Amino acid sequence: MQPLEDGLEGLIESGKMPEDHTPVGAYLRSNPAAKQEVASMMDLSRQIRENFALSSEERDALEVAPGFYARVLARIDAQAAPPSIWNFFLEPLGRRLVYASLTLALLLAAANVFDSTPGNDIEIAATQAPASAIPILHGTVLASDSDSIPVVESTSQDEDRGAALMQLTTYEQ
Repeated sequence: MQPLEDGLEGLIESGKMPEDHTPVGAYLRSNPAAKQEVASMMDLSRQIRENFALSSEERDALEVAPGFYARVLARIDAQAAPPSIWNFFLEPLGRRLVYASLTLALLLAAANVFDSTPGNDIEIAATQAPASAIPILHGTVLASDSDSIPVVESTSQDEDRGAALMQLTTYEQ
């Protein structure tokens, strides 16, 4: 098919019918409908060349700027480049995600800085209640053996640690 197309393209551009001894000429001589179609294509091509011919000024005005093809090829290569993780952050959705994350971080930082609750609750509780009302127990284990016995200070830390661990592991709601 390609040789026939190339042959027809050359015929139409030249504007002459092929010789009868060539394969295309022999085919056109044996097929008058194809010969008429080729003749009409030649006539149409000639009319287009005559009616739409450009003057030298028009050709110069339509001339592309220097570097145009290089810019087009560079753009095509950039679009064909493999995607990177940074492309996600440059696209609109990724950019919005970055802005939302930064806004959330700023709000959390502002909440920490402008926190209205007091900083040291132990010191405030100690100043509000008398010292004798708050016993401070260092290094003691509080345990109870069952639900009915209240939590008391341990007398034997090793035994009560085991009891507390046993209560935690067997706890059911």
